[in-house]
Amino acid sequence: MVRIQTRLCSPTAGSLTYHEFRGSGPPSECTGTPGDVYLDIQGLRVWYFTNTWVEWQCLSRNAVHPSDLAFILVPTVTMFSWVHSAIYASAKVQAKTTFGHKFSPSMIVQRYLAQEIDLETSQKSDTSSPMDKESHGNSSGPILDNRPAKKVRFTSGASAGG
Repeated sequence: MVRIQTRLCSPTAGSLTYHEFRGSGPPSECTGTPGDVYLDIQGLRVWYFTNTWVEWQCLSRNAVHPSDLAFILVPTVTMFSWVHSAIYASAKVQAKTTFGHKFSPSMIVQRYLAQEIDLETSQKSDTSSPMDKESHGNSSGPILDNRPAKKVRFTSGASAGG
């Protein structure tokens, strides 16, 4: 299991910090703190940690953050995020607009991974020399299981105020 990102949501009072992990197969029960998210890149499933790992099935008000019940786990355009219940309805509409009305966890994970490959490919082509482009132009992209872990800290726009 590899921690990919550390995320910070800013509710109206205090803050929620959680980690996104990735790995092949279900998450280990030995890892995780309440609110962490795990993407199974082999089985294409999504899990979140309460006191144990719980598999995320669909948009539902039941997938609440264990430390702050006002936050609900929702897929956004580029990641899973805890959004405040005050903006859950608009986040749900956005998810359905982005992924379609009958989306599944596996479809969302596949899309996230494809977006990351596209981003990495575009960043490599922006920084490589013309000689690199010629010699590596037929590359199929990075192998996901062998990528180094990235640790990124950012603030989500998921506050109740908008």
